[in-house]
Amino acid sequence: MNLSIEQLYQNNIKDYTFTQKKLKKKAFTLSILRLVFFFVLIALFILLVQWNVLGAILITLLGIWAFGKAVTIHKKVEKEAHFYQNLVEYNENELKFVNFDFHHQDNGDSFKDNTHPYALDLDVFGTHSLFQFINRSKNVKSTALLAQWFTKQANHQTILNRQSVIKEMVTKSLDIQHFFSKYTPFKEGKSLNDLLKIWEDTKTPEQKYKWLKPISWILPIINLASIVCYFMGLISGFSLTLICLPSFLVQGITLASVNKEVLLIGKITQFLDAYLPQILHIENNNFESSHAKDLQKKLFIENKKLSKTLTEGIKIQEQFDLRNN
Repeated sequence: MNLSIEQLYQNNIKDYTFTQKKLKKKAFTLSILRLVFFFVLIALFILLVQWNVLGAILITLLGIWAFGKAVTIHKKVEKEAHFYQNLVEYNENELKFVNFDFHHQDNGDSFKDNTHPYALDLDVFGTHSLFQFINRSKNVKSTALLAQWFTKQANHQTILNRQSVIKEMVTKSLDIQHFFSKYTPFKEGKSLNDLLKIWEDTKTPEQKYKWLKPISWILPIINLASIVCYFMGLISGFSLTLICLPSFLVQGITLASVNKEVLLIGKITQFLDAYLPQILHIENNNFESSHAKDLQKKLFIENKKLSKTLTEGIKIQEQFDLRNN
């Protein structure tokens, strides 16, 4: 039986909502288990350290590793739940369009030009406009590009190229839904290039203070050894506090710089997280349109996939975040 487009969207909403709720419940359960595991680990360490210090440390380290794995799994489930939530919203949005309810979309008023030869007469921008009905852009740049396509004359071949890509996209309805739902909207300020330039020019605490690098390795070792000695009854609590004091002083000196860099890297990661899934989607797609294939090739730099470079960037951010914590 052939479903109407309205029924198709309604069925999608029902199926995706069910999956999203199931994943959300799983994510909640995992977050509770993580919390319980964390407190159990602390209690276990306190109990074991009285009997076997080395054993307590080894079990704690193993527990920390397991906790890290649990965090990774939890993030993965949350990400999947968010993806299905985006799919629900996508289908709800398209269902509104089927019923000619698109007033919630950007109407392109900011692109209005009263001197343009046809934009005003044809209601290209504004309420109930062509732009408002067609616009599915997710960020500022793509919105501006669509407006440019409506107002600037393109040559015959460019129009045919665009049509060939759009025609192929129309035949892959589910594929396009996944493509848009993999994008994570965020408030864009500075461009990625600008943020990377700022990061490159920013001096890290280690660059400012040459002594910081060796100290950042030595102090944690001393602190850990002191904690072990404290539990073994070799040193007092006051002595432990004095030994750990230099770590707090170093943290005080570097905290502002580290927080500033964490904030900057967080903004860079927003770009990487938002666009990486879509880039992977494009790289792994078998396009038929020659123009689509040409655009796909732009994601390869010296035979290296752009997604691989972005993934490396995300791994650097994850390591930075881990070390910061």
